[in-house]
Amino acid sequence: MESDRRTFVKTMASMAVGATGLARPGTARSIPVQDQLDSIGVQLYTVRRSMAEDFEGTLERIASIGY
Repeated sequence: MESDRRTFVKTMASMAVGATGLARPGTARSIPVQDQLDSIGVQLYTVRRSMAEDFEGTLERIASIGY
């Protein structure tokens, strides 16, 4: 039973490494410049406590740092 679990774990780990391109040097893909994001955003859930205390102030602070 234990060898079956080990075989499974090894197989899954090998598949994960192969899927990321780490198994073969030089195969990792980089994101082309034209596909990169121009801007990023923030989920308001991450600042929910601040939003509950000061809604407009929180939005102003988020905007001031570039989101």
